[in-house]
Amino acid sequence: MPINTDFLVLFEFVFFSILFALGAYFVSFILRCKSKNKDLNSTYECGLDVSGNSKIKFQPAFFAYALVFLVFEAECALMFPFAYAARALELYSIVEIMVFILILILSLLFSIKSNLLDLNQRKN
Repeated sequence: MPINTDFLVLFEFVFFSILFALGAYFVSFILRCKSKNKDLNSTYECGLDVSGNSKIKFQPAFFAYALVFLVFEAECALMFPFAYAARALELYSIVEIMVFILILILSLLFSIKSNLLDLNQRKN
């Protein structure tokens, strides 16, 4: 029974991926720093002792700002293929990207209206 060549290519890809990952792990194990200095194993390598409480008040506005940034970054990355192939697209594709841009503008207006982008605002 002959082996399907598609599965053989997939098997080779998985095999060499695992082999590369294990090889990188063993090379990093061999080349790592083998110093027994206890300061290098501490939380901060600068030699300062850890002091204070690690539970600080985190302003949720930073988290919301980061989420808005990620959404717009991903959507901008999705528009690059459109810009590359804009001349060869039909009317349906152009209408579709215009709806996509309209959704982007509406989400930006919502973010501005709900003060998600204002980091100076204090919320308690």
